[in-house]
Amino acid sequence: MTDEYLLSMLRADLEQPSPTVNDYLLELIDAAKESIEATGIWLTDTARDRNLVVMYAAYLYRKRKADNPKGEDKTPRMLRSALNDRLMAEKGGADT
Repeated sequence: MTDEYLLSMLRADLEQPSPTVNDYLLELIDAAKESIEATGIWLTDTARDRNLVVMYAAYLYRKRKADNPKGEDKTPRMLRSALNDRLMAEKGGADT
């Protein structure tokens, strides 16, 4: 799972063709990996995990840009579901 590949996927997801924010996006990718691993998920180099990292990093990017005066953290249902499914698959012994 190379960061350059994840970066290109994230830029496409965010429709961000400009390389001027690459360093920031790479930091978000690292933060996403750390947050996912903190839930007990061991990331592997699979399409499912790559997409999970990109989905989480895109959420972090959009969350910062959103108008959220109370600082509420509402993880999107799709992301929460993907994290739960991935964690259950890992802990249940299913192939990831």
